[in-house]
Amino acid sequence: MRAINNNIYENKIATIHGGANTGYIKYHERINHRKSSEPKIVFGYIGMSDGEFPDLEPFIKAFVKCSEKMNIVFKTFGKRISIGNIRKYGLEKIIESGWVDYFKNPDALSSVDVYILIKKDNAINRAGWPNKLGDYMAAGRPVLLNPYGDLHEFAKKYPNGLIITAWNEIEIEDKISGIYNGKYDLDMMGKYNRQTAERELSWGRQSVMLEEFYKKILK
Repeated sequence: MRAINNNIYENKIATIHGGANTGYIKYHERINHRKSSEPKIVFGYIGMSDGEFPDLEPFIKAFVKCSEKMNIVFKTFGKRISIGNIRKYGLEKIIESGWVDYFKNPDALSSVDVYILIKKDNAINRAGWPNKLGDYMAAGRPVLLNPYGDLHEFAKKYPNGLIITAWNEIEIEDKISGIYNGKYDLDMMGKYNRQTAERELSWGRQSVMLEEFYKKILK
């Protein structure tokens, strides 16, 4: 829309989102924690920091409430969370992995069962694209997300690997409960996401789309 408002013809506009690094992020089948002595679901988030809390707050509140009666954990990749926020939200069941170099540790993402993409539907978030989604898809895991911006179309196109929710604590709590109680086939959804990442969302595929667009506008 910004390009159109700046008098750029629509035939010279293309939307090419960030891709999935299927080369370095390896796919491993999900560990079925329910077959172990301590059944649990591991939720994960890439790009964590205290600045993410305003967007993630509905999920965090729902997770903490659910964790009182369910054996679930929240695993983050990124910056460490301040003690203040851990205490404020009661995030004792959190595993902070810090920043992960996928080139050196490409299997790190496979320890998560369901990844989280919860953001407030506002102008700032609608203007960008969550590159972490490509990592989630490449890792071959389902994604719990609330559609916003371009994610509305993405969710319509690839619904089989997504657990759709609203930016709402009560609804997210219901989704967490459904995940924990086996409502979703997490293994099938994860495999679908990995196959989609390899077939349509890889950086190689995105590069081809970009090259085709260059050729189009040069004509």
